[in-house]
Amino acid sequence: MKNITIYFPYYNSKDLLIFNLNHYSKMNKKILKKIYIFIVDDGSQKYPAYKILKDNEDTCKKLNITLYRINIDIPWNTPEANNLAFDKIKTKNVIRSDIDHIYSEKILNNILERKILNNRILFFKKRKLIDYNYNILKKLKPGRNIYIINKDAYNKVNGYNEYFSGNYGDDLDFLPRAESILIKKIPLIVNEVLKNSGTKNLSRDLTVNLKKLEDKNRPFLKFINKEHYILQYDHNLSK
Repeated sequence: MKNITIYFPYYNSKDLLIFNLNHYSKMNKKILKKIYIFIVDDGSQKYPAYKILKDNEDTCKKLNITLYRINIDIPWNTPEANNLAFDKIKTKNVIRSDIDHIYSEKILNNILERKILNNRILFFKKRKLIDYNYNILKKLKPGRNIYIINKDAYNKVNGYNEYFSGNYGDDLDFLPRAESILIKKIPLIVNEVLKNSGTKNLSRDLTVNLKKLEDKNRPFLKFINKEHYILQYDHNLSK
């Protein structure tokens, strides 16, 4: 594989973003030319991602990194963040991740050696819970909304339905749809997740989206707030 994008949505997770920047910037130059970091700031008010990138610009200059912002603060607007990312990402292959999930050089080399077909979605075998010093605390089940896919496959599924934005559980619709259209594979790849790192100030109640899922006449919405999309940062090592 020539290159791949690691994409994750961002929402006020300042320390995690700094950890990601430091983590990837320390990798060898050969792999840094192959990986692209793509971030969508989902309307952060307290800690906008742009300010963090500018405050850590020496580190960002070691990376291929792009930041878009949806300049409206909608809770759990990850479906729109995902659709925006896959519309703008330039590499064929993507790791759809979360900001607390980390990929080592070994894991990335493993993924880069694989051919990601346009009829497949690849899920991780398991996760390791780690602390900020990379100490392994325990093994976990894999994250459901963390996967490897190419853009053609994502487009076959038609992306996420933004009708489910605003409440927790956007993958309740997307993942079953993806698995009904694409071939699900689980290669022997283990990723890592940081301890105590999830979004804590938003409700994780699934009630609203479970009810929406029952609606057989529900609309399919994409790019609802496209007038609020802003490209804020774009650094390419080849430039």
